[in-house]
Amino acid sequence: MSENNRIYIGKIAGLTKEDLMSVCEKAGTIRDFMMKDSYAFVEFDRDNDATQALMELDGRQIKGIRIFAEYAKKKSDLDDQYFQSHPRIYVGRIPGNIRKEDILAEFGKYGEIADILKKDDYAFIEYKVPESAKAAIQGLNGFLVNGNRLVVEGARPKEVGNKVEYPRLYIGKLGPNVKKADLVQTFGSYGEIVDILMKDDYAFLEYQTTASAARAIAEQNGARLCGAKLVVEEAKPKDGEMQLKRLPIKNRLVLNNMDNKGSGFDAKILGTKVRGTRLSPRRSLSRSRSRSQDNKRA
Repeated sequence: MSENNRIYIGKIAGLTKEDLMSVCEKAGTIRDFMMKDSYAFVEFDRDNDATQALMELDGRQIKGIRIFAEYAKKKSDLDDQYFQSHPRIYVGRIPGNIRKEDILAEFGKYGEIADILKKDDYAFIEYKVPESAKAAIQGLNGFLVNGNRLVVEGARPKEVGNKVEYPRLYIGKLGPNVKKADLVQTFGSYGEIVDILMKDDYAFLEYQTTASAARAIAEQNGARLCGAKLVVEEAKPKDGEMQLKRLPIKNRLVLNNMDNKGSGFDAKILGTKVRGTRLSPRRSLSRSRSRSQDNKRA
């Protein structure tokens, strides 16, 4: 089976199957179509049909929504950073009579399974290590089950880029082995960190830009750090609460040095109490009395 006859269509939230099918059908014969809230996979009979569909779809506006399209990732593309930290796979076209136990028995042959989410005709499986996930993809993609040919591939990060409004993150379910330095090293690769507050099992982290926050959420939510499976989400103000004014960049302390591409950091800085926005454990922003007092003293 060719690997260039299948395309991925992203940023389609708000569109219907008919909206996409009306364009895809003009490109050629569709063998398989799978659509979720924010993305879809379309498999054509011929490579040329998929190429034509890409030309028609990528960058196209449908109902005011600009979508993008690309070839579906091949097996050899599964060595990226996201897959290494998220050894999670998508299993599609599951026959209705297949139970969760059946899936665990078959996919468990390739390695220890950390988590599984089973729906009617698809499932998400997370392995302990990426090598197991790769082996399952190579061994079971296209596997025939009760007349259905399974689709097994690396799960993609959830698209959140257009939804993030604030550059502050809540990072939950931190394990006892996670240190502030681990957070700076891991999250510093997405942009400049200007503030971080860490408690026993959670932390609040602020970037200079919302784009950095969006990338961190997309790639680190559900990822494992020092053995802990993280919860990473946007920290928003409570309803009716004013958003704090952000300090000018020149007055803010950057915790990670992006000139070194996240490869190093100053241990003295990490040990310093940073003045700036502080977020409550309720994942919301509040005015800080200590900040106003500091400003008066300044």
